[in-house]
Amino acid sequence: MTALLDIVDLAVSFPASEGPGMVRAADGVSLEVPPGTTVGLVGESGSGKTVTALSILRLLEPPAQVRGAVRFGGKNLLELPERELRAIRGNRIAMVFQDPMTSLNPVLTVGEQIAEVVRLHEKRPRRAAWARAVEMLETVGISSPAQRARAYPHELSGGMRQRVMIGMALACKPDLLIADEPTTALDVTVQAQILELLRRLRADMGMSVLLITHDLGVVAETCDLVNVMYAGRIVERAPVARIFATPRHPYTLGLLSSMPDFAGPRRLRAIPGAVPVPGKHPPGCRFADRCERVLDRCRAAEPALEPADGDRAHLARCCNLVPKEALSGPVRAGAPS
Repeated sequence: MTALLDIVDLAVSFPASEGPGMVRAADGVSLEVPPGTTVGLVGESGSGKTVTALSILRLLEPPAQVRGAVRFGGKNLLELPERELRAIRGNRIAMVFQDPMTSLNPVLTVGEQIAEVVRLHEKRPRRAAWARAVEMLETVGISSPAQRARAYPHELSGGMRQRVMIGMALACKPDLLIADEPTTALDVTVQAQILELLRRLRADMGMSVLLITHDLGVVAETCDLVNVMYAGRIVERAPVARIFATPRHPYTLGLLSSMPDFAGPRRLRAIPGAVPVPGKHPPGCRFADRCERVLDRCRAAEPALEPADGDRAHLARCCNLVPKEALSGPVRAGAPS
């Protein structure tokens, strides 16, 4: 199956905070989003998830440098003229950002902001664009949409603002939605509602979703495929059920072990240390300083992202894979069953 979005060897660099030169926040990232699927990109804060997402639509301003290829519809988005990219950005590819309060314009009503997207990309007259804005507010589950369309962002709750952002992103019926931490700072009830909304809209519109998150519970509920990211690298990739049943990279196992398990009493385990600062990675494997399975050869050279035990559907960047029985027993809370 041809991928809808194909990212190949993406590298994102920023000026070093100390001294000359550039440091890479994302380094050799390759991933695919097949049509009609939800693909997760998961990892701790500082892993490079958001800069990867922003790079897709060239939303990083200089002095940031982006190299590699981001292929969509047969075109490399990193090489398109700005005019051609504008026809795709917000139209065929849309994005929901982490914080709707800072993403929405505080001096315009939410209806005006959605209608502006429709006027820009679909060239509709103002009245028709406003009608689409009201329709989208109803689609994302906001009550009294005609009234709420005239509200300003500060007059809405956090959950409603996030629904507005989703409605704005989907107003032009995109082929791909990039959702960057769409449930951050929301309580668990509203988070569940937003995730159910994304699942329903994906099914209704037939779009694909690239979901950026640090929450494996969210991944379990929404994703088909998972990419685990650490220190600017993809360290494991597999279908979601396989990630939960048989994680092969020690970092993925550490993330899973830090999740609550309601099947029985279990002490939560934290991964020691923190994600290394870009440009200050340990030699060899970037996870070596935090890994309980580290070997001498792990520090000699960085392993490649390769099939785990020959399984081409399950890739891991590790030379001392976690045994398959490491998570044997009851299904972890939130994991797909």
